[in-house]
Amino acid sequence: MEDTCVGTDEMELTVNPLPAVNIPQIGPFCPSDPPQTLTAMPGGGTWSGDNTGNTFNPMINGPGIHTVIYTYSDFNGCTTVESMDIEVHDSPDVMIDPDPAEFCDSEGAILITATGSGGAGGYTYNWNTPTGMDDGNTYNATISGPHTVTVTDANGCRNTSVVIVTAYENPDVYIFDPGPLCQSTEFFTLTAAPPGGNFDGAITSPDGDINPNLEIPGVYPITYTYTDNHNCEGSITENITIIPVPESIPDNNGPLCAGQQIILTGETNGTGATVAYHWEGPNNYSSDLQNPTNATEGGTYTLQVTIDGCPSEIAVTTVTVHDLPEAFASNNGPYCTGQTIQLLGTTNATGTNITYAWSGPGGFTSDIQNPTNATLPGTYSLIVSVDACSSEPAVTEVIFNTPPNGAASNTGPYCAGETIQLNGNTSTAGTVISYSWNGPNGYTSSAQNPTDATTAGLYTLVVTVDGCNSPASNTAVIVNSLPLPIIAGQPSFCTGFSSLLDAGAGYTSYAWSDASMNQTLEVFLRVHTT
Repeated sequence: MEDTCVGTDEMELTVNPLPAVNIPQIGPFCPSDPPQTLTAMPGGGTWSGDNTGNTFNPMINGPGIHTVIYTYSDFNGCTTVESMDIEVHDSPDVMIDPDPAEFCDSEGAILITATGSGGAGGYTYNWNTPTGMDDGNTYNATISGPHTVTVTDANGCRNTSVVIVTAYENPDVYIFDPGPLCQSTEFFTLTAAPPGGNFDGAITSPDGDINPNLEIPGVYPITYTYTDNHNCEGSITENITIIPVPESIPDNNGPLCAGQQIILTGETNGTGATVAYHWEGPNNYSSDLQNPTNATEGGTYTLQVTIDGCPSEIAVTTVTVHDLPEAFASNNGPYCTGQTIQLLGTTNATGTNITYAWSGPGGFTSDIQNPTNATLPGTYSLIVSVDACSSEPAVTEVIFNTPPNGAASNTGPYCAGETIQLNGNTSTAGTVISYSWNGPNGYTSSAQNPTDATTAGLYTLVVTVDGCNSPASNTAVIVNSLPLPIIAGQPSFCTGFSSLLDAGAGYTSYAWSDASMNQTLEVFLRVHTT
């Protein structure tokens, strides 16, 4: 070997032993177990395999055999690698039936059942619910909320399932109260809420249709049932009342007289919570009072009574208002003192019962139409009632005239054979004046100044002025007998002489044939003397 240079050196080599590594066995685990810390002796090595760092997570790795590796190098740089198999059991499965778990409040509860599968078998069950803890594979859920069941198999592995239990309230339902239904109603449909349910009852169809006019009045129970989308049912029963048609009974206080208050009276044979009255009458009259008193005219009035919304047939009453009669009062005066007063009463009204009521001075009253028993002058009042309707008072004035005065006289005394002159006079004025004389021997005369009386005596005169007689006035008629004078004296004498004649004493006057008027007469001549 050309140009080869060889040198040598020696080195002492030490072969160190591999470090001893010990990994404590862990497991088996359930997938639900928490992460596990891997440990090895001596520490300070590194882990690899089915692990994360020095942690083994059964949940992440899942069921099966999982290998973890531990590598350790000592200070000599010698490295030992050890591994460990870790078993993770299968977890059991659990199913809850029914899911979802729903029930109605009226049912009270729902039975839920848990069924385990998989895993190692030999299951036990534990429940955690809003109402508490329990075990067993079934549970009676009574309220809403999450209900959790934990199943544990023979390996002690668990699994959990949750079911949401929902308790639905039964729907609130109600029937809209129609109030009493009037028997006269031909058709009525009940309504309820929520809509979509069914009615049931003796008088209704499933849709709530009722024919009240075909039913007997009374109280009928009606049930309404509604099922919601959770199949929960709500039901209510209400009484539906069918009331008979009420009868209106109108009346009034007539017959009346004009001006009297009209009182309308309303009655009914029905009863109810609300009873309403409605009147109508002449000239658009209307009232909602039961017994109104403000009607003013006669005529036909109608009444309709409504009880709890059920109207009666319209009934009528006729108000009769009589016109007030008119009274006419009079008398046949004026009167003279002592004459009979004749009161006269009439009316322009007709009727079945007409009465007369007179009143006057001195407390005078009479119910005679034409009384004759009044005695005093003054104002007399008459009220005529025709079928109980009374007139306004009518009056008549009874007048007593002042008696006329009469004056009787004559022109006497008279001598026998002279004409008797009776004279009648009055100072009372009047329309008709008459004179009435009476005297001896049945003498009568209606002349004011008669001249046909022939007998001496007392003559009486009554003067009548417009029917009223004066007090009797008397006049005495004196008729003197003719005197019978005897002439005394010398019945003859010689010429140149005279004769003194004497008619006699005791006479009031003398009248000689020569017109001398002395008791005596001296006669110088031959004459015939008387």
